[in-house]
Amino acid sequence: LDGIRYAIKQVILRHKNVPRVLHECRVLAAMRAPHIVRYYTCCEFNKGKVFAIVTELLTGGSYGERIGAGATHDEVGTWIGQIASGLAYMHSIKMQHRDLKPDNVIFDAVGRPKIIDLGLATMANSKSRVTTRAAGAVGTNLYMSPEKGRGKSYDGKDDVWALGCIIAGAVIGTPLEDMDVNAIGI
Repeated sequence: LDGIRYAIKQVILRHKNVPRVLHECRVLAAMRAPHIVRYYTCCEFNKGKVFAIVTELLTGGSYGERIGAGATHDEVGTWIGQIASGLAYMHSIKMQHRDLKPDNVIFDAVGRPKIIDLGLATMANSKSRVTTRAAGAVGTNLYMSPEKGRGKSYDGKDDVWALGCIIAGAVIGTPLEDMDVNAIGI
C-alpha cells in the first residue's frame, strides 16, 4: 500500500504474557533514536489470541553474524559508536535495555546497527537503580554485569558492561556465545 516493508513480530497471547507484550509496545513507542528499531504500531487479531508488533524491517543481519564474517576494525569501531549512541539515548530517558547482546543488534539495509528486543527494558526508579530477583535475573548470562549476575542492584552500567562484552567479542573475532568459554577460562 505505502511501498514500505515492515517487520511483524507475532506473539501468541497467554494471560501471563499480555503485560510484557504491552510493555514492549509502550517502550518501543517511546523510542525516537536512529540506532533503535523504529516502531510503527501494534494490534490484536485472531479474536485476541495473537498480538502483532509492527516495526521497521531490518534485513542486514545481526551484529554477531557480521563479526563472525570478519568485520574490519574500522567497521566495528563505527558500529560500536552507533550502538553506544542508542544506549546513551535510552539512558538519557532513564531507560535500561537489560538484555543487550549481539543478537539484539540488527542492521538495516544500508548497514546501520539498530538495538532491538526491548521487552526486558525498564524505566529506572528515582535512585536510577533496578533490583533483580536473586534467582531470576533478567538478561543473557554471558552479557550480565557481575552485580546483576549476583542478584544485586544494578543500573544503566549493566548495559555498558554488556556493550563491553560485545566489544570483547569483536576483538576476539566471534561473539562470546559462539566461543568455547572453557578453553579461554571464562
